[in-house]
Amino acid sequence: MQVLAKFLLMALILVIQSCASYQYAQQIKMISFDKNFTQGASVGPIQGEDCVWSVFGFQFGDAPTIERAFMSTRDHGNGQQLRYINNVISGLDSFNAGVVSEQCITVTGIGFL
Repeated sequence: MQVLAKFLLMALILVIQSCASYQYAQQIKMISFDKNFTQGASVGPIQGEDCVWSVFGFQFGDAPTIERAFMSTRDHGNGQQLRYINNVISGLDSFNAGVVSEQCITVTGIGFL
């Protein structure tokens, strides 16, 4: 009976872990923030991120999301909001010093007005 209970517990843990959604994107050709698809002026490489700091395991803010990371890239248009981003790559970035840590989702690409 204990073997069956351990098996079911392990199966439940695997199922729960497999349901996680990953907060990153790779090799995306274009992300548009509006419906205007005409070619715009390039502002060059841009980067946006959404981060959260933790001290002793207590987070100061919400967990980072890819949506907020994309929205932070939109404001890198030299005073104007970007219309779209080409060659988009995002990923997880972190720093951990034991007591203090930071988790970030970073989005990079080529921004266009």
